[in-house]
Amino acid sequence: MLTKVTSSCRKEELTQQSELITASLPVGRASTSSNDNPDWTSGSSTQPERTERSIQIRRPLLEVPPFSGNFREFNAFWSVFESLIHNDRELTDTEKFLFLKQALKGKAAAAIQCLPVIGEKYQTAVNTLKKHFDKSANMADILINEIERLPRAKGEPHSCRETFEAINSRMSHLEQTGIPMNADRMWRRLILSKFPEFVCRTVIQKENEAGM
Repeated sequence: MLTKVTSSCRKEELTQQSELITASLPVGRASTSSNDNPDWTSGSSTQPERTERSIQIRRPLLEVPPFSGNFREFNAFWSVFESLIHNDRELTDTEKFLFLKQALKGKAAAAIQCLPVIGEKYQTAVNTLKKHFDKSANMADILINEIERLPRAKGEPHSCRETFEAINSRMSHLEQTGIPMNADRMWRRLILSKFPEFVCRTVIQKENEAGM
């Protein structure tokens, strides 16, 4: 009789201990313990792999910047997309095409909207985008032409500021094409020609004082 009572108490103690251990585990731990069960069927054992694969596929979508067709932004867009998606050997061409379609907006999306989203057409889509928006070969000429066509600033400070920002933006893009932005006389003359006479005189005076 004493043996039965002792056994019953011991069983109750183990049960309470088990409940305490279970309660102390992080949420979701108990549900994943079945992964250690060797009796899982072959069909259910692939579920974690599918989940991991799905997460891996979705992850880059948050990091690829959108591209709407501005040719100045194409090189930056393609550099990121190529690194995260295009060169990823674990992604199929169909998956790459899906990421590409999701990243495109406006004119860029319209350029490939007639192509079916299948792996065989992915490279065609890439080539089409590069043909339409990759202007890197003649980007320098385009930017210099835009600077030359800028109207001369008026005498008001806000007009000079707008002109300065327009020139500075294009000069920054020119640097990315590999053209050195130094104190060459050609750049100096071109930039000063976009400002009022009193600004040009002030700049020239400051340069003379500095011995430039």
